[in-house]
Amino acid sequence: MKKKMLLTFIIILLMLLLLLFPNLCLQSAQNGLLLWFNKVLPSLLPFMIFINILVPLDGLRKLIAFSSPLSKKLWHLPGYSFFAFIMGLIAGYPMGAKIVKNLYMDHKLTKEEAELTLCFSNNCGPLFIVGTIGTAMLSCTSIGYFLFFIHLLSALAMSILTTRNHTLYSSRNKAPYASNTSPSFSYLLNQGVMNAMETIVCVGGYIILFSVITALLTQTPLANTLINLAFSSPVVSTLFKGVFSGFLELSNGSHILSLVTPFSVYTLALIAAIIGFGGLCVYFQTLYVLEGCSLSTKTYFISKCLQGLLSFSFTLIIYPFYALYTYGTSLTLSSSTLLQGLLMLCLCLLIGYFTFTPRTPLHHSA
Repeated sequence: MKKKMLLTFIIILLMLLLLLFPNLCLQSAQNGLLLWFNKVLPSLLPFMIFINILVPLDGLRKLIAFSSPLSKKLWHLPGYSFFAFIMGLIAGYPMGAKIVKNLYMDHKLTKEEAELTLCFSNNCGPLFIVGTIGTAMLSCTSIGYFLFFIHLLSALAMSILTTRNHTLYSSRNKAPYASNTSPSFSYLLNQGVMNAMETIVCVGGYIILFSVITALLTQTPLANTLINLAFSSPVVSTLFKGVFSGFLELSNGSHILSLVTPFSVYTLALIAAIIGFGGLCVYFQTLYVLEGCSLSTKTYFISKCLQGLLSFSFTLIIYPFYALYTYGTSLTLSSSTLLQGLLMLCLCLLIGYFTFTPRTPLHHSA
């Protein structure tokens, strides 16, 4: 009852803010709509359609056969997990979750395998990291590639942390509705387009909603006054706004942090952490994508939080070396930065070790 009352109060408060600051809400909604229309829609929709067609096809097994040895050796998971990881990384949020759900619903992955795969397969795509954040926001494409490398490295680290106790079983349950006949291409195409359009519209709704919420909580006069009172330094207050906005929605937080001056390795590490975590907006998009299946998202949410911390640590460790061979940046090699990154990395590994170590022996269905 208390949770419902609190939620009711928050919603009423946001509605009042909508009425008090209509221009701010209209502008933020337009920004969210343009972000979805110009960036998310053209990049995600084709992938969604192709994935919806590709997963039910029997010909996918031949492609999976090439990746199965690597996936089994690295993660003790079938080749479908490697397929989900690669395609999710290319397509971006929340396509990794969509692919995992399709593989699970088609009985290509067991429930445990799907939940493990979900922890490291739902990632930000290179088009957004390199194009939007690196080129458009930071005005440096090479930094965009560096951020994508950090994102990939943190995802691989999460994959090892989450699957190190998993044991691969070769005996697998077959789909109860398996049949020798496969649906026609026209049927798959129609279903793929309809499902993709439904998903992409929902993703757009979440982006617009969280863009408005972020603006209301960070750009109103009262919010600015409270933040300035809490942080005397303008740089620190801007960093707080960026981190808080990034916790809610990825693109807004990254944009605010990109405007921080002077720009330091810690600012870049915060952007990498936001990319790794994805924000609550992406989390709710993932919940929508996974609707209708029994996959748990508790471990997934923990893994995304930890991936954000890993991204922060890897940036502090690797970027000083990268900066030695990169022009257009004033960052230099710092022993204190490396030490801080290594200490945080050790802390992340300890957290991951205890978090993903089962208290009871794992049970697998034969």
